[in-house]
Amino acid sequence: MSADLKVVSLPREGWREPVATLRLIADQMESGEIEACSIGAMVMIYESGGVGLFGFGPKAEDLQTLAAFRIGEQLMLDTILDGE
Repeated sequence: MSADLKVVSLPREGWREPVATLRLIADQMESGEIEACSIGAMVMIYESGGVGLFGFGPKAEDLQTLAAFRIGEQLMLDTILDGE
């Protein structure tokens, strides 16, 4: 895995609509604006309170997907803490 990690910023307004946000990400990947995904990880908390976990991409085996979740968690914390 490359050490060059990129946090993709989504505007504060407009990202609250899940379907539109997922389409935007897919459109940006297809256009080349976002690099192709080798491992993706996504968590969704449903209105019912249930949790959906998704690992995807050509290299998304269980441990790689878990690592992607953890890297994402750390990047999110760093972004939040740097903003204060």
